[in-house]
Amino acid sequence: MHMHGLVLPVIGTFVLVHAESLDSSDQAMIASNLRHALPSDETASNQPGHRQPETNSSAVDIPTPLAQGLNISAEGGFGRNEYTNEERLNIPWHTMPDWMIKLSMSRWHRSKTHPDIACKRLGLTEGPIDLRVFALWLYYVDRFEKEGKLSLIDVFDKYEKLTTKRSVEEVVTILKSLRRVKRMKETAKILHKALADSLKLELNAITSAWLQSGWTPEEVFGVFELGNEKNLYAGPGPAIEWLKFTELLRAENDARQIPAEDAAQLLLGNRFGIENSEHFIEYVEKLPKLRYLGGSLRRALEKRKERGRALIRAAEKAKHALLSNTLK
Repeated sequence: MHMHGLVLPVIGTFVLVHAESLDSSDQAMIASNLRHALPSDETASNQPGHRQPETNSSAVDIPTPLAQGLNISAEGGFGRNEYTNEERLNIPWHTMPDWMIKLSMSRWHRSKTHPDIACKRLGLTEGPIDLRVFALWLYYVDRFEKEGKLSLIDVFDKYEKLTTKRSVEEVVTILKSLRRVKRMKETAKILHKALADSLKLELNAITSAWLQSGWTPEEVFGVFELGNEKNLYAGPGPAIEWLKFTELLRAENDARQIPAEDAAQLLLGNRFGIENSEHFIEYVEKLPKLRYLGGSLRRALEKRKERGRALIRAAEKAKHALLSNTLK
């Protein structure tokens, strides 16, 4: 079967798509991106072996992985278009720009393609995970979950399937990347908390991964949910692990860049009341590897007490001024 149309190259291949198979938003997205990606007609006509293609009004060949039946694999190679029986060069997903992948996902979503199938098509089930493609796939999963087509349990199940065969370091790197993606921060936080909970007996492994991936004390603080009032009486374990992380970070970097008192202020100011802070400091001072932090914690506690006293004095002063004005 021969089909006429404008042939446009993309990433070393030619892809045929009927204009009727794309809705107006898809066509607009493609047209916008093509204007920036393709050479002018004059430039193209000067290329060796250039041939002006035939055109008609019923079909247009557009460079997109959305050609119906086109077999695009994550590994690359050749596949056959089942509609035209023509050989096509497969394009690795990780080489495609975001707009191409999102356009594919848009069509998958309209055809109600399950996230499991999308995951396989994107090459995420085996081999190294491309973080950019993984983040885009999570968008797809998130969309299904928000529409009620998936439960949160399903989302966790899919995440677990993708990460169980990978090292802690790789998983933490994936999550750190996701935290930098708009709309993915909360999802990454939830998944990271699940990872931390599953590794309670392997905290050394996840701490090492945090260090290698460049996590900050504030980010790890959030993972342990140390600022969550519901966890104030969960025991000293999470707070101790967080202190260990900050000390390892200080040891690997210039300690002056991460003052111990700053860490102490962050911990005591968010985690404990005055009385609980006293008990926590006493606990820390009994730990051989963290005993020397007791001084920093006590200084932080004194500053906190002083701020409290200053607030009380200011309140008393305001009260006295109010009474004086009332008596006048």
